[in-house]
Amino acid sequence: MTSDNIIRFRRLSRDQAEILIHEISRDSKRVVLSRHAKERMIERRVTFKEVIVCLDRFTFFEEPSWSTTHHGGYRMTIEARSTDHYLRIGLSLNNDTDAEDGEDNYILIITVIDI
Repeated sequence: MTSDNIIRFRRLSRDQAEILIHEISRDSKRVVLSRHAKERMIERRVTFKEVIVCLDRFTFFEEPSWSTTHHGGYRMTIEARSTDHYLRIGLSLNNDTDAEDGEDNYILIITVIDI
């Protein structure tokens, strides 16, 4: 394979990821829940509002890294305290190039764990 065939992804630092998460989560329509996350939230009695609050004030549990799974994007795990829970949230920062509103970056919540 020649170097022309290699796609290089730039590394996303913690600081860059934190800025993007804060910026994107200001518009809750840009925070998307996977079916698995919805099921875990119901099971653990966690509200969407609590997830949004955690996206505003969190620490990293796992560093951002490029994901090759079907979710794609930069995947990471964060932790934060909401009103009633201490949550660990698996998420990915994704890009929807087909977005009609021009807001093509979004957060996909993959799972929500009450720890």
